[in-house]
Amino acid sequence: MPTIYMIRSGDFGTDFGAKLFLALAALGLVTWDLARQRRRDYLWVLLAGTWTWTLVEAAMQAQGTRVLVEASLFGAPLPRWLHLPLQGMAEGGAVAILGLFLGDRLLAKATRWRALAGLAALSVAVILSTLGQSGTEPASLAANPASRRDMFTPQALGFLGAMVTLSILAWWRRPGHRPRLAAMTAVMLIVATAWTLAEVAVGTRGIQVPGAAPGTYSPAPGGIAAAALTYDVLVEIVLAYVPFFAVPAMLGWARAEPLPMATAAGSARQAG
Repeated sequence: MPTIYMIRSGDFGTDFGAKLFLALAALGLVTWDLARQRRRDYLWVLLAGTWTWTLVEAAMQAQGTRVLVEASLFGAPLPRWLHLPLQGMAEGGAVAILGLFLGDRLLAKATRWRALAGLAALSVAVILSTLGQSGTEPASLAANPASRRDMFTPQALGFLGAMVTLSILAWWRRPGHRPRLAAMTAVMLIVATAWTLAEVAVGTRGIQVPGAAPGTYSPAPGGIAAAALTYDVLVEIVLAYVPFFAVPAMLGWARAEPLPMATAAGSARQAG
């Protein structure tokens, strides 16, 4: 595979305040679902996403696949043992929880329009918050990014291949869960696309290839950059996150109904 680098900068790359907010939001949605739907589906998804992505980030940083500058929270440096699980929860578990939460409510007639409004509001909020970052200009991003990651290492391809395989297995082995899998996938695709386009627009995300001289980097040609960003959204975000729900579904830890308590309430009203 060619050597292609994903580069990131801006507040989200180094300031972990936004990641803390996402982690707390995910915990809030898990608590909400436990109280209202009386199930542990979201808890398993959050644990699976956080654990998996923490290990992935730790491996990438240890191997030098991702080069990350110093992480900080509200201006204070974060030690690696703390920023890794926070990054895992914010960039892994929280994204999956948001996708599942809105996806479940898109499937239920009683909550569909509110879920659509929530999805639109979330997409707009992601775009506006990204556009409002104090991100650098593309030239500065290329010269000094907050992180640089080789996208096509054998380890990355092996991991992503395993995650895609798990997604396919869940779709095949759990037909009853397909609506939830599809809705979660659609929500994550919409939000990830909005976020990526906004980051590219403000110059906080880009694609590089090796430069003419050793140890240098150059902006990727337009076609390569577009293909790499599309791959990032479809495979590295969406399909890589689906197993956080797919695995609990295959283990019997997640229900097929999007909102079981709402279904039970509706059946009770019809019987009455």
